[in-house]
Amino acid sequence: GPAASAGPGDKPGVSETVVNPQITDAVAELTAVHGPAGVRTDDLAEGTFLGAGAKLRAGQVLLVPRGTMAELKLNDGTLLRLNEDTRLTAPAGAQSRELELASGEVVAIVAAGQAPLTLRSGADTLVVTSGEARTLARGDRRSYDIVYGAATLKSAGQEIALTPGAHIETPLAPQLTAQMAGQAPAPIVPEI
Repeated sequence: GPAASAGPGDKPGVSETVVNPQITDAVAELTAVHGPAGVRTDDLAEGTFLGAGAKLRAGQVLLVPRGTMAELKLNDGTLLRLNEDTRLTAPAGAQSRELELASGEVVAIVAAGQAPLTLRSGADTLVVTSGEARTLARGDRRSYDIVYGAATLKSAGQEIALTPGAHIETPLAPQLTAQMAGQAPAPIVPEI
């Protein structure tokens, strides 16, 4: 039966459990969860979910399912809004300001006086100096929008300063890359 396959920490027969693991070295806190399905980390037992107030450990992978949105606050107060169907890796340590977006959509809000936030996605690195920036990752395509503030995008060997209202998509168009580098476009090698 189900009891045989359940691990030591599992409670067989419970379909959905909201857990709040006690974490001392938290790098972020889940401040809000909106939607019918809970937010999970990839190391949680099947059928268990994190609720608002749950703390994240360094390097944990946060999974926000379809139909659900979540808000995450880093230790220094930087706010991240996670849209549905998003997979985000928490910073590697308490002092780290670097997250990784595997897929989905994240809006980062960096207030004045907070350290810049680094968001890696695929081969791209977005550094949000201040303000509000949106990153969307679908398959091997990415798009970036700066609502207000300033950010820098590093992609395909280029470094692009982004100002309010900026919208850019990657992979960068070859002519854009060549134009910025002042050289012949390199062949685009598809990722396997």
